[in-house]
Amino acid sequence: MQKLITIYVNGFRLEEFSANEHLNKYLSDGWYIVSVTTAGSGEKVKWLITVVLGKD
Repeated sequence: MQKLITIYVNGFRLEEFSANEHLNKYLSDGWYIVSVTTAGSGEKVKWLITVVLGKD
C-alpha cells in the first residue's frame, strides 16, 4: 500500500518545520519513503510531497 503525504513548508529554516515530525508515525510503523518531490512557485518551496510504502 502507498500513501501520499503533503507537508507545507513555511520558509527554509529547519527550526520552522520538521518533516520527520510529520512522517515519524509512518516510519516508526515500518513504512519507508519511496519518493520526495517539491512544489512551489519561483525559488520558494511551498510543499514537500512524499510517497511512503507500507507492508500491506
